Amino acid sequence: MNNIHITGSIIQLSLNERVETRNIYQNVAVDYQTYNFEDYNLTLSRNTDKIIPEYLILNLHDVNTTLETLFNYSRNIYINFKIGTQTLLNIPLSILWNLKEPEIYDNKLYLQIPFEMFFGDIRIVGLQFCEVTFNIMNYINLINYVSSYSLICKTYTGDSQYRRQNTDTSNCCTQQISSLEVKVSLYNPESVSNEFRIKTNSFPGFSKGFFIESNNISELNELQFYIYNVIRINYNRFMIRNKCQRINANMIFMAFNPDTKYSERSFNSYVGSINLSEITQLTLKLNFDTPRASVKIYSINMNGYTQRVSEIITSQNIINTHLIEDFTRHSLTQIERQPVNDIRINTILENNPNTSIDEIIVDIGINRFIPEEKKICGITLEEIHRGQKYMSCVECLNNFNEISIKIWLTQRRTCPSCRSNWCDFNVYINM
Repeated sequence: MNNIHITGSIIQLSLNERVETRNIYQNVAVDYQTYNFEDYNLTLSRNTDKIIPEYLILNLHDVNTTLETLFNYSRNIYINFKIGTQTLLNIPLSILWNLKEPEIYDNKLYLQIPFEMFFGDIRIVGLQFCEVTFNIMNYINLINYVSSYSLICKTYTGDSQYRRQNTDTSNCCTQQISSLEVKVSLYNPESVSNEFRIKTNSFPGFSKGFFIESNNISELNELQFYIYNVIRINYNRFMIRNKCQRINANMIFMAFNPDTKYSERSFNSYVGSINLSEITQLTLKLNFDTPRASVKIYSINMNGYTQRVSEIITSQNIINTHLIEDFTRHSLTQIERQPVNDIRINTILENNPNTSIDEIIVDIGINRFIPEEKKICGITLEEIHRGQKYMSCVECLNNFNEISIKIWLTQRRTCPSCRSNWCDFNVYINM
């Protein structure tokens, strides 16, 4: 029989979970708690044993703010989830918005988080020496519309037996999201195109497929994916409709293995996936009935982790990226084998050989985490601290202080460490 706990005026109906292997019953209280962000940062308290985030709440300034306005300004905002110093998830608000349209009640926007799909439950009882934190990144985009943020979590609090069994986990799989928005022009929103050829080798790790987002996605009539110059996926309108999963009017999911589901968080669900980090030439070609200004691609990739003795150990050092680029990086020229280089830079230099490095480099405020072993600038040999700007080599993955690498690239277009051609002219901000 279920037990009833009475504390003051609160009556809590607790759940009895049976552990068959030991033939005993556990008393587990299930509840919902709301945690408030302070300065866009949230540290979960330890007044419970297990936590599953379910909703992000955006507390609005103005009751008349529309969903369309909030969506447009939230496209580059994401939630950073850490245990200790280890970043485990960077979840874009735009992917959450597409998976489940948010609702507004009492001047609050509720955005559902399918946290079990990404990570599972947070067994906070076994993390006594690690803080569990959430951070709202790039929040400045919504500062005129959102006054504060909160997180609604499902919580579990049990007896000592339940607590012991939720201390450690092993062989767990997380699903991470990286995004790439390709605009026809970063400076002219009226520039449009029917065709997009998107270089996807900036996505990390093993990917089970891509979410493809664009207005009226039913107008997508051709989808092709190339590895080097070999076509791996070739879908016409019929195949897109029957082999891609429709998420909503503006998004589909294309799996590399059509038998897998994006929501299934397991190692087996990655059978047939592609390790995007190991291939330098990957191209996704999309063709639409009507022109549009941009397309956004999300890669869903795998990482493994183990929670033991109050720490999280990940199996792969994967960095989730959220980039915005334009056609100068994704040329509409014929897909062919070519050395790794930057088409945008070559075009600019051909038109004006005296172009300065400051005119070539793109700085649009991209936040990206630097792993501990890559924090030392290869030129100054000094640590790149949180909030500092830097640039990265796509070949050796070494990072360099922004000012130092700009001086270096003024003289030559190669990496100071590996001497490969410098390809990534984005400026990043260390999280």
